[in-house]
Amino acid sequence: MLLLHPRHDDVMLVIDGLLASSNEAETTMTAGDSAARKEGYTRAVYIEGGMQSGEFLIQPDTDLDSTFRAWGTDWQEWTAVHGCNVLIEEVD
Repeated sequence: MLLLHPRHDDVMLVIDGLLASSNEAETTMTAGDSAARKEGYTRAVYIEGGMQSGEFLIQPDTDLDSTFRAWGTDWQEWTAVHGCNVLIEEVD
């Protein structure tokens, strides 16, 4: 199932429970991760949703059954996640 959602000046794609941005981040891993941590995204989780999976940073008090914003450390971009449609595991 593929749905399009507007997000500022680009498009969000819904694929297997994950919302993925159509634009690509032009940042380095340490700069992007560092900026996300400064914004309070300090909880490291692994999210698996069908064909997509990866490590993300989320805010510590995030309701994992809601739709929430996450920083993708693999793709270096912000993603909205439908928590009720994916498997989420804490990263040590």
